[in-house]
Amino acid sequence: NAYTQLEQKTAHFCEGINRDLEQGGLPFQLTRAASIFWLHLKAEGIIRRLEQIPRNHAQKFAQVFHAALDSGVYLPPSGHEVCFMSLAHSDELLEQAHGAIVAAVETAASASI
Repeated sequence: NAYTQLEQKTAHFCEGINRDLEQGGLPFQLTRAASIFWLHLKAEGIIRRLEQIPRNHAQKFAQVFHAALDSGVYLPPSGHEVCFMSLAHSDELLEQAHGAIVAAVETAASASI
């Protein structure tokens, strides 16, 4: 089943990145629904409304976006957009994206706004 495979691939990808972000004490996390995921600053609970998004999210996400792009990983340019997993994303490509995203968050976390 392609949808089951896609959801499992997305879960594995997001869980791995979230684990690394948490272990590194980094201020971002991924929220996932099926094969859609969103990289955002940590917040209290699940974000359901615009006012629950941390104030400096757009500025910090812009730093992550540019750092990831410098590593060859293209994220949506707005911190309010989501990402989509595809069955075309190979394990090798996802490993590269994983490393680039974590490194980009580390770069953004160490930079001042």
